Amino acid sequence: MTTAVAPTSSKLEATSSNATDGPPYCTAILQPGTEALSVSPSDFLASRPDIHNVLAGCMVFRPTLASVRDSWVYETLLLRRSASDSYPLKWEVPAGTADPELDPTIISTAVRELWEETGLRAQCIICPITLGIAGNAGVWIDEEGRDARMDPELSVCLVPSAGKTWAVVTFLVMAEPGSEWNEVELRPEEHSEYAWVTEEEVRTSRMKSKNGAPFDFVSEAMRLTIIEGFRMKKLIGEMVEAARSAKRAASSAVDPE
Repeated sequence: MTTAVAPTSSKLEATSSNATDGPPYCTAILQPGTEALSVSPSDFLASRPDIHNVLAGCMVFRPTLASVRDSWVYETLLLRRSASDSYPLKWEVPAGTADPELDPTIISTAVRELWEETGLRAQCIICPITLGIAGNAGVWIDEEGRDARMDPELSVCLVPSAGKTWAVVTFLVMAEPGSEWNEVELRPEEHSEYAWVTEEEVRTSRMKSKNGAPFDFVSEAMRLTIIEGFRMKKLIGEMVEAARSAKRAASSAVDPE
């Protein structure tokens, strides 16, 4: 796991452009299955009067060499909220609230926030991430019903807060080639540091690079979403490798050496 306090950069100023004019964070390609969330935040909220607002974010991954048997594992990027912000010093994925003036779609919100909060650009939006088994069953995560559950119709997490319901959606995203994973650029008024963490660290809520010190997420729903994101990332990797193996086998059968 890698943690760092990252510098800011003038590159983030590019996000002041209108999203419809093609700013640098809007280069993402959408995969099949994301169409339902290619709707404007305004239209979505108009169709769902039970929802107060929309928050969208991204999970990005990088491969890293594990210490056991020289095997490769994935790490995902987490950000630590500023001590002066809400949920102080809690950890989360890059995410933020939809802005109708900047975001033509909910997906645009996610990739804009990724760029603004980290300097990374989304190349491909693969799929939305759910809460896993607990959330997909449509039940509250904790017994007192204070956390989140999945919407029965869309891949959004319903989060009650201060008497209002927020729609939170997290996308599995592939970063643009050339994005410097080790040069994440933070906005200090929003986040104080970043970390690349493994699934094991998320499950145990302990950072190996900090001698196993515990770390807290903004919510249990956030932690479960991240765990599900790791599962989906591995599943997609296995499917891609199976397809490649089948293609190699077919080529060998047609043209044996």
